[in-house]
Amino acid sequence: MLDATELHQTDDLLNPVGPAGKSLKMAARFCGAGWTRYITCGSTCGILALLAACPGHGGRILVSRASHQSVLHAAMLLDLQIGWIEASLWPELYSDDSVPQPLLPQVGVADFRRAVASFGSYDAVFLTSPDYYGSCAQIKEIADEAHAVGAVVLVDEAHGAHLALGSEFLPASAMRQNADACVQSAHKTLPALTPASLLHVSESAIANGRIDPGTVNAMLKIFHTSSPSFLIAASIEVSLDWLKYSGHGFIKQQMLNIEWLGQNLAGVVQVTGTAVTKPNCADRDPLRIMMTMPDAISAADINLKLQGQNIDVEMSDLRRLILIPAIDQTRQEYLLLAEALRSIIDGLPEHVLYSTAKNEGKSSIAETEASWRQIMCRKPNMILQASQLMPGLMKTEQIDVSQSVGRVSARAVVPYPPGIPLLWPGEHIDAEILALITALRQNGVGLTGIEHEMVTVLV
Repeated sequence: MLDATELHQTDDLLNPVGPAGKSLKMAARFCGAGWTRYITCGSTCGILALLAACPGHGGRILVSRASHQSVLHAAMLLDLQIGWIEASLWPELYSDDSVPQPLLPQVGVADFRRAVASFGSYDAVFLTSPDYYGSCAQIKEIADEAHAVGAVVLVDEAHGAHLALGSEFLPASAMRQNADACVQSAHKTLPALTPASLLHVSESAIANGRIDPGTVNAMLKIFHTSSPSFLIAASIEVSLDWLKYSGHGFIKQQMLNIEWLGQNLAGVVQVTGTAVTKPNCADRDPLRIMMTMPDAISAADINLKLQGQNIDVEMSDLRRLILIPAIDQTRQEYLLLAEALRSIIDGLPEHVLYSTAKNEGKSSIAETEASWRQIMCRKPNMILQASQLMPGLMKTEQIDVSQSVGRVSARAVVPYPPGIPLLWPGEHIDAEILALITALRQNGVGLTGIEHEMVTVLV
């Protein structure tokens, strides 16, 4: 029987003294960490536990707006004081015309310095790297400056479990860029079961007393299920073993496959899957395929048509398809993708192109994207701190979204994917945000937090 719980033979994942302890030590050594735990209920659990341990209740933390909403949930529970980083690295990282810009900005050391100057003293920096688009933050440079003032650097590395390999083809992992701790989703980029994840604390963070693994473990016991799946945990061990002994060759083959895909689709869509390394700039995960559509074509429409041909895409925004290939994806599967995409785009009739959207009273894709990116690069105009926004603490009402300008949102409004809030709870709703919400919905982007034209606001 595979589906076992804590038994003498299986050990205890959060108090490992036997087989689980041996497995975790091997995982930590391979991933460049000083201490590791398997998480069998998803990376969100790891993020909550990590923030509860460090900086802990009432801590001051620097965060980019383009972060997973679990960070805000932690802030609500822990009364964290958030200083927002206005991220803007994308113009530098993607200044070459051959590399199209992603939607979300990424955090560079210059962005971090501006946030420190504005926010003042801080206990922790929380970064997301790689993000949905494969862009990586300047972790090492930020960590060097944070450590100089005794602060810690925590990384949501959910999309970067494969970076543990340490291949010359890939950006360095958070653990190898002097981050203090990170959380990885093994199920996203490795052959592990959903929702298999890992939490790592670095050797230097332990040695210098920046993070106490015992406190992290105690917080995991609060947030993690008390009935962990050993089947999921075993899949993490197997996936790391596979990465260690077979990953290099498969990653090299995937890079060749992605290069082939870009050449095959030249003139149809622009395929980005190569590493970008520039002075004073972040890397990009070459295994994250970003397909940028011609200006007039809706990526959401193309995504739906690909689904109709049994091709699953990780996500789409207005102009891009984002794909995460399995590390053992075959060239034949790339060929099927290329043929399907070429057939769909070549067969598009004029009336489905959004180049005519403005004539229909809608914002064009280009206009909508420019507004979306601008809002993602700025600080949220927060009226209340996160701890004041726990459901049930504040009086709320539902109003028509069209009448919401000037009000304060009580719930997150989140385009999904990528699951990054456009409107945070406690944020002032201005005319620009409302216009973007309207334009996104017109262009087929789904938004959670708006139901039946109603949005929840504070009274």
